Amino acid sequence: MNKRVLLWGGVFGLIAPFVGLFVGLQISPVVANVLMFPIIGLSYVLGTPFGMWGPSLMILGIALSIVLWALVFGIVAKLLKQR
Repeated sequence: MNKRVLLWGGVFGLIAPFVGLFVGLQISPVVANVLMFPIIGLSYVLGTPFGMWGPSLMILGIALSIVLWALVFGIVAKLLKQR
């Protein structure tokens, strides 16, 4: 995979949960669910609401978001390259 695409995906994954939280509170919960899917998934798996997380789980959630969004960007780039 292209390292530049993975880097952009990682940067997006770092920013997306914060933007998703704001958008979910102000505009649209559906868009927030898409932007925050790694954190929402982790919350579902752990059975702990996002607001009850400590600092270590917050850092884990952000790291998971970075990795998953980088993979999403990489897969989309690979699919577009095949076309």
